Amino acid sequence: MSINKSKEYSCEDCQSSKNSPIIPPETLFREWRVRKPKALSDMVQTGYKTTIVGCDQCGLVYRDERPEADEILRLYEEEKLNLDYAERWKKSWIPIYNRILTGIEKKTGHKGILLDIGSQLGLLPEIARSRGWEAYGIDPSDITARESSKLNIPLVQGASPQLPFAENSFDVVTCLTVFENLPHFTEDLQQLRRVLKPNGLLVLKVANFDFYEKITSLSLSGKLAHLRDEILINLHLLGWPYQYGFRPEKIRDIIDIHGFNKIEILNYPLAYLGNNKFFDNIRKLINAISSTIKKATDKITSPWMEIYARNEDKTKNKNIEITPFYLKDQLIVKDFVIQSLKQMGFKYNNRYDFDLEDINTFYLQNGGAFFFLKEGEKIIGTIGIEIKDENVVEIKRFYVDPAYQNMGNGNSLAREALSFCNDLAQKNDKPLKVKATSTTRSKIILKMLKRYGLQVVDISPRNEILLETIITPQRDRAIVLP
Repeated sequence: MSINKSKEYSCEDCQSSKNSPIIPPETLFREWRVRKPKALSDMVQTGYKTTIVGCDQCGLVYRDERPEADEILRLYEEEKLNLDYAERWKKSWIPIYNRILTGIEKKTGHKGILLDIGSQLGLLPEIARSRGWEAYGIDPSDITARESSKLNIPLVQGASPQLPFAENSFDVVTCLTVFENLPHFTEDLQQLRRVLKPNGLLVLKVANFDFYEKITSLSLSGKLAHLRDEILINLHLLGWPYQYGFRPEKIRDIIDIHGFNKIEILNYPLAYLGNNKFFDNIRKLINAISSTIKKATDKITSPWMEIYARNEDKTKNKNIEITPFYLKDQLIVKDFVIQSLKQMGFKYNNRYDFDLEDINTFYLQNGGAFFFLKEGEKIIGTIGIEIKDENVVEIKRFYVDPAYQNMGNGNSLAREALSFCNDLAQKNDKPLKVKATSTTRSKIILKMLKRYGLQVVDISPRNEILLETIITPQRDRAIVLP
C-alpha cells in the first residue's frame, strides 16, 4: 500500500485541514489484527496505521491518511474472485435486495431504469431485472465484469466519479455499502445527480459511525470484549475498514448540500449476524432497540443506515441567474430583503438595516459587492460583501426565498461571494478575514456558511452567531469552492 506521507489529507467536505483524533492507530491496529481481514476494503484501509479524526470545522469523520483513487482501482484490478464464496454471498443477499427493491417500488410507483454502483457480480441488477426493471451495474473490478457477462448480467467496468452514462439516464441509483469508501464522495454525488433523472431516487446503505464509536467506547474485558469484537466483525465494522465515517445528521447535510431533497434516513434492518441462535437473538434485539428509539426520538441508532433522497428537478434552475447589483435594482432588492426578515420573525429597523437605504453606496462604492438571484423578474436570493477595511470583509444579507431553498441556489450565491473574496485576497496579496453573522432562525444559511469554511467564533447577547475564516493570498490555499 503506497501512501503519500507528505500530502496533507484535508476534509473532503469543507477542505479544512484542522481535525482532532477520535480513534488512535493503536486501537485500529488491534481491531485489524482481530478481524483477520480478507475483504478488499480491509486491504485498502488497514494495511497501514492511521488515525480516525473528526474535522474541527464540519464534523466529518475520516482517516488522516488515505490511499489515492488510482491505488484503490489497482487493488480492485488485482482482486481474485472466489466463486464458491461469491455464490454463498449471493444466496444470503437475495432476500435483502428483494426487500430493498420492494421499498424502492413503493416510493417510485413504477419500474424504470436502475443503476447499481459497486455492483460486484451484478446480483442487484439481476434481481431487479427479474422484477421487471431495466437494470445495470457498474464495478471497478474487471474480473466481476467478466463473470457477470457470462451470466448475461449487464455490468460495466468503471468507477465514479467518471460515470460512463448520459445525463438523466436513470430513475433510480443504488449505492450500497460503497459510499464510505469513495475517495472523493463530493464529486461522486455530483455525478450521481447528473445521471439521475429529475426527481430520480438515490438509495444508499451507509455505515453509522455513531454506533461504532459508542460500542467501542464501552469499557469491556474478557469474554464480553471478545463478544463485542465478534459482533462488530459480523457487522463489518471492526477496525472501521472505511475511509470515512458518517453520522446520521452529517450524511443528511452532505446529501442536502449537493442538490438532493426529501431525504429519509432509516435504521437498516439487520438480516444476518451469525450462524447460531445466540447471534440471531442479538440481531433481533439490535433491530428492536433501534426501531423503538426511532419511534420515540426519531434518532438513528442502528449499525447501518438506509437512505433515500430525491434528485432535485434540474429544470427548475434553468431560468435562474445570478446578477450583480445595479442602481435600478434598489427598490426590488430592498423589498425582497425586508420580506425575508419578516419570514424569519424580524422587523425592518432603520438602526440595524441602514445599508438597505442605499445599497450601491454602502457596498459597491466602498469596494464591496452585492449579488442577487432572479427567476425572470422575480428576486429569489441575495448576498452582499461589505468592506470593513483592507484586511476584513463581512458577508451580509444572505437570504434565499424558502420556495427556492434546497435547490442549489444558496450554494450559487455563496460561491459567488467567496469567489469575490478570493479574488480580493489575491489582488491585495495579503490575508483577508471573512466575517458573517447568522441566527439559529436561518439554519440553512448557517449551514451553508459553515460549509464554505466559516467557523463559529462567538455568540452575541442577541443570540447572533458570529462566524469567520481567513483567506490567504496563495492560490493553492484559498477557499476551495466545491
